[in-house]
Amino acid sequence: MKPEERVMIIGSSTRPFDADVKGLCVMYQRIIMIPRPDYGSRVCNVGTELLYHPKQ
Repeated sequence: MKPEERVMIIGSSTRPFDADVKGLCVMYQRIIMIPRPDYGSRVCNVGTELLYHPKQ
């Protein structure tokens, strides 16, 4: 890899509150926490996917 190349690492956890955030901050330049979607957001996402992938 070259210094100008970018890498994105995506992870998931059922226990994000147990993470060693200080340790992660030492390792990574940026950490973005994304909360679990609520029911309304999930319904919206599924509806959008159904519009893009209609039944054939």
